[in-house]
Amino acid sequence: MVLRIEDTDQKRNVKGGSKSQMENLHWLGIDWDEGPDKGGDYGPYRQSERKDIYQKYIDQLIDEGKAYYSYKTEEELEAQREEQRAMGVAPHYTYEYEGMTADEIKQAQDEAKAKGLKPVVRIHIPEMELIHGMISLRVILNSNQTLLVATSLFKSVTVCQLTTLPL
Repeated sequence: MVLRIEDTDQKRNVKGGSKSQMENLHWLGIDWDEGPDKGGDYGPYRQSERKDIYQKYIDQLIDEGKAYYSYKTEEELEAQREEQRAMGVAPHYTYEYEGMTADEIKQAQDEAKAKGLKPVVRIHIPEMELIHGMISLRVILNSNQTLLVATSLFKSVTVCQLTTLPL
């Protein structure tokens, strides 16, 4: 078992947090074969040190249209959530490029870059309709676009991640 430390949210990182997490895991009787305190073949063990490993997969997902750069600001996202709450709808992220051509998307992204906005990478889950017998269910998965990579790859809480995957 490999222990990785999720330390990419620099705002919420706590000094000594990863040491405390490892102590808590030991207290629970959970041990690992490799990690930041043991070394091994599958390092680095801190997510903040793995950006180069993940970047080629991020690029692949974007090239295949399975992920995209989102330039929505925190203010825009909060306004969207408030509007949804006012309509009695659970807050969710909507695909900002819906109905746009590839050229229009590129233009919108170029304009955002020109403004100095930093993107996040979101998984693109298209809307789909499932039909089974007499039941038709419209599945709108893109209403909760999953965040794949936050700005600068530093946007999640310091937690321990146990994995059996070599990536």
